[in-house]
Amino acid sequence: MAYVMHDWLAAINSFQQVIHEEPSVPAAWIGLGMCHRELGNPEKALQCEIVGAHLVVNGETWKELAKKSRCVRLSSEPSMR
Repeated sequence: MAYVMHDWLAAINSFQQVIHEEPSVPAAWIGLGMCHRELGNPEKALQCEIVGAHLVVNGETWKELAKKSRCVRLSSEPSMR
Protein backbone atom coordinates (compact mmCIF):
# COMPACT_ATOMS: atom_id res chain seq x y z
CA MET A 1 0.00 0.00 0.00
CA ALA A 2 2.82 2.43 0.84
CA TYR A 3 4.32 1.93 -2.61
CA VAL A 4 1.01 2.72 -4.32
CA MET A 5 0.71 5.86 -2.17
CA HIS A 6 4.27 6.90 -3.17
CA ASP A 7 5.37 6.75 0.47
CA TRP A 8 8.81 5.51 -0.54
CA LEU A 9 10.32 5.32 2.96
CA ALA A 10 7.41 3.29 4.32
CA ALA A 11 7.53 1.07 1.23
CA ILE A 12 11.26 0.52 1.74
CA ASN A 13 10.54 -0.54 5.32
CA SER A 14 7.85 -2.98 4.12
CA PHE A 15 10.07 -4.49 1.42
CA GLN A 16 12.94 -4.84 3.92
CA GLN A 17 10.63 -6.68 6.33
CA VAL A 18 9.67 -9.13 3.57
CA ILE A 19 13.33 -9.61 2.63
CA HIS A 20 14.28 -10.17 6.26
CA GLU A 21 11.67 -12.93 6.58
CA GLU A 22 12.04 -14.40 3.09
CA PRO A 23 15.12 -13.17 1.19
CA SER A 24 14.31 -15.22 -1.93
CA VAL A 25 11.26 -13.14 -2.95
CA PRO A 26 12.36 -11.38 -6.15
CA ALA A 27 9.47 -8.90 -6.14
CA ALA A 28 10.60 -7.54 -2.78
CA TRP A 29 14.10 -6.86 -4.08
CA ILE A 30 12.80 -5.32 -7.31
CA GLY A 31 10.30 -3.18 -5.37
CA LEU A 32 13.01 -2.07 -2.97
CA GLY A 33 15.13 -1.05 -5.94
CA MET A 34 12.27 0.89 -7.49
CA CYS A 35 11.78 2.81 -4.24
CA HIS A 36 15.46 3.72 -4.10
CA ARG A 37 15.28 4.86 -7.73
CA GLU A 38 12.30 7.11 -6.88
CA LEU A 39 14.31 8.60 -4.01
CA GLY A 40 17.20 9.42 -6.35
CA ASN A 41 19.53 6.58 -5.31
CA PRO A 42 20.29 4.87 -8.65
CA GLU A 43 23.29 2.92 -7.37
CA LYS A 44 21.35 1.42 -4.45
CA ALA A 45 18.41 0.76 -6.79
CA LEU A 46 20.64 -1.11 -9.21
CA GLN A 47 22.13 -3.23 -6.41
CA CYS A 48 18.67 -4.29 -5.22
CA GLU A 49 17.44 -4.96 -8.75
CA ILE A 50 20.48 -7.13 -9.47
CA VAL A 51 19.74 -9.26 -6.40
CA GLY A 52 16.15 -9.59 -7.59
CA ALA A 53 17.29 -10.53 -11.08
CA HIS A 54 19.47 -13.32 -9.66
CA LEU A 55 16.30 -14.83 -8.23
CA VAL A 56 14.47 -14.79 -11.58
CA VAL A 57 15.61 -16.33 -14.83
CA ASN A 58 14.64 -13.69 -17.36
CA GLY A 59 16.90 -12.41 -20.12
CA GLU A 60 14.92 -9.20 -20.54
CA THR A 61 15.50 -8.30 -16.89
CA TRP A 62 19.25 -8.58 -17.38
CA LYS A 63 19.14 -6.46 -20.55
CA GLU A 64 17.25 -3.71 -18.70
CA LEU A 65 19.72 -3.84 -15.80
CA ALA A 66 22.63 -3.50 -18.23
CA LYS A 67 21.07 -0.31 -19.60
CA LYS A 68 20.50 1.06 -16.07
CA SER A 69 24.04 0.15 -15.09
CA ARG A 70 25.44 2.18 -17.99
CA CYS A 71 23.30 5.17 -16.95
CA VAL A 72 24.40 4.94 -13.31
CA ARG A 73 28.04 4.69 -14.33
CA LEU A 74 27.78 7.64 -16.70
CA SER A 75 25.99 9.84 -14.18
CA SER A 76 28.63 9.17 -11.52
CA GLU A 77 31.63 9.90 -13.77
CA PRO A 78 33.20 13.35 -13.44
CA SER A 79 32.43 15.75 -16.23
CA MET A 80 35.06 16.09 -18.94
CA ARG A 81 34.54 19.89 -19.17
